[in-house]
Amino acid sequence: MSASITLAPITNIFVRDGGYRITAKPSSSLGSNQGILLEVGVLGLYLDISYGYTASHMPYLLELIARGKMWAQKISCRALLVEFGSGSTSVYGPPYNSPTEPRRVGVTILAESAPTNLATPVEPYGTQLTYGRYAIGVLGGAIPRIKYAYRMEGTQKRGAGRLLTPVINGRHYFITNWGCDCPFETDDFNRGFDCTTYILTAYDVARYYKQGDGADVARCLNATACELSSVCAGDMAKFFEQNTIGEFVMWKPMHHVVMVIDGFVNEFTTANVMGYRSTQVQEYLANAKKGEVFSVAALPGTPIKQVQIDLKPGTSPTIGLPSHGTVPSYGGGSNGSSTYTVVSGDSLSLISGRKYGDVLLWPIVYDANKSTIGSDPNRIYPGQKFTIPNIQSYSSSQLASVRSRGRSC
Repeated sequence: MSASITLAPITNIFVRDGGYRITAKPSSSLGSNQGILLEVGVLGLYLDISYGYTASHMPYLLELIARGKMWAQKISCRALLVEFGSGSTSVYGPPYNSPTEPRRVGVTILAESAPTNLATPVEPYGTQLTYGRYAIGVLGGAIPRIKYAYRMEGTQKRGAGRLLTPVINGRHYFITNWGCDCPFETDDFNRGFDCTTYILTAYDVARYYKQGDGADVARCLNATACELSSVCAGDMAKFFEQNTIGEFVMWKPMHHVVMVIDGFVNEFTTANVMGYRSTQVQEYLANAKKGEVFSVAALPGTPIKQVQIDLKPGTSPTIGLPSHGTVPSYGGGSNGSSTYTVVSGDSLSLISGRKYGDVLLWPIVYDANKSTIGSDPNRIYPGQKFTIPNIQSYSSSQLASVRSRGRSC
């Protein structure tokens, strides 16, 4: 009976486990000087998998994909049962750590499998990163450009930006989730960052992230609160008039996060088709929408000049309750509640800011509409109708408790 070999369907697995599950089986045990080569694509590139494919093979496989520039493709692969000749030491892969070429040299093909497809990673970031403020700039200006990545849920765009692996062969590869417990990203549409993953990647702190908002990004960076929480754009501008040097995380609670470095906002945003945008911080805040509020924290080593913000009643309604402690009444129903229809770009904190003058009171809106929203308060959609409870009867201690919950969730 003539020799034969089969190649099982190739599947994507966790990067830490090798990125792929590749299994080739000859019809009988390998004889003397026999081995198995994986033909990668149609360019005559080969990987030695005589002893099976393991995580140690992954850098070699990625190098073959890079040589052929076969990014974000389904490439055809075959397993070859071969007999090695005396001149075959340039076959690529363990134990040949320094091959001259990943070509089939000095081998005789005994059998070949039917082809099967391998889904390759999207194009990686091609230079080893120096993490920190330097990475913020180089990732933003990377060639090829890295875009803002998102997914659609209903009619609403939600962030789905990716993270990068530690360096492999001088490159950082996009992965689909957090840490190494995930496969390579293979869909070119998702090659990019959202506002959080851009910062987490640049500062190499993704392993500490819990998928929250800017407050959680600040926690990952061990940033120090600057005692400006949920203030209007004008008040935040006063802060940056005095704090022109250093690294700051600034965010809109439950919405968008940016890095402010030496007076310039660096962000990934859908507002720019290429994702990255750098704007002078005063210009950025001057263009903020009415009612938007911001928080800020300073990275370790950044000196903070505290700024006195005058919180007179009525001058900055987005900061919180007026200083005399009373709560405005919002009527509409027999119990004083009102209704609100969600529009594109809304979040519970924004709705709370509009209705109560305090973005941290969003849990009140969530609790009243949990049956409509579901278990994730971040997922609301245009057209949903919410009940907005009247908070006239809430005591100061009750409101303080709600705010504490609003900060921690």
